This record gives sequence, structure tokens and C-alpha cells, in this order.
Amino acid sequence: MMDKLALNKGFTLIEVILVLMIGLGSSVLFQKPNLSRVQNSNEFKSTLIHLQFMALLTHTTLEYAGEVITDYPVRYNANGNINMGQTILFNSKRITLLIGTGKIHEKRIYDD
Repeated sequence: MMDKLALNKGFTLIEVILVLMIGLGSSVLFQKPNLSRVQNSNEFKSTLIHLQFMALLTHTTLEYAGEVITDYPVRYNANGNINMGQTILFNSKRITLLIGTGKIHEKRIYDD
């Protein structure tokens, strides 16, 4: 019995570590992108408010070009109105962009 353990020389541990590394590596590759990991909702809201203010100030149409993926492009016209309303989900919050005014409505998502 001792001869069998001495012959192993830690290969079983190395094999387990190798299998875990491959499993964890593949789970990272096939994971859906998570919006909150890219940018949190407060930074996103702040960026949109700044963009709306700059569109009003410069009297030009400006488009959001950040890291958060949205269903439709977020554009503010020269009057500070948004082109298309939409809802963007983060881990614990839902941000709704209201059409026309460009107001931002934030609601916390509760896990039931």
C-alpha cells in the first residue's frame, strides 16, 4: 500500500488542479456578459445626464458610446430629448429611459 502511494508522487493532485482550471476557464468563456461588471448603473446614469446636458448646451445631436450594451442607440437631440425609450437591466436595478423628455427612471429589482 505504501509503495503505491510513493509511486503516485502527487500526480493525482496535479490532475485535479488541471481539471479544475480547465473547467473554470471554460465557464468564463461561455458566460454571458454582465452589464454591472462593465459599468455600474450610477455611472451609466451620470454619463447619460452629462450627455443630455451637452446636447442642450451645444445644440447638437449626441449619441451614447459607452461600454453598456443597449437595445437601441441612445441619442439626445438638440432639445435634450431622447430618440427612443428603452429599459436597461443591471444586476439589482432597472433603468428606464423615457421617450421624449429623456428622463431616467431607476427601480430596484427585488429577488422574490
